[in-house]
Amino acid sequence: MMRGIRSWAIAILFLAHLVSVANAQRCTVPLVGFGPVDPADGFPQYYLDANNLGLAQCLDFVCDPALPVPDPNQPVSFPNNFPDEFFYQRAIANMTGPNGETFL
Repeated sequence: MMRGIRSWAIAILFLAHLVSVANAQRCTVPLVGFGPVDPADGFPQYYLDANNLGLAQCLDFVCDPALPVPDPNQPVSFPNNFPDEFFYQRAIANMTGPNGETFL
């Protein structure tokens, strides 16, 4: 009985120590600017990061297949069919397939 209590106490103390020393890493890349406000939705059209890379609105299903809009069968439009949240990103990937075909 005492051995079980002692094991639990050691485990709890160890976990408490881990929680006290664990730190989450934050993204510290500053945004240096933003583009003009899109009159269709009121959000900036893009943000510029510290490398002057423009991060554009991701408001289509090609860019974000999990875009949470009320009716995915209709085009994205503000305010009726607009997501509660969306992301700004820029990702382009080119890949050559085994038979020489190109994928984007």
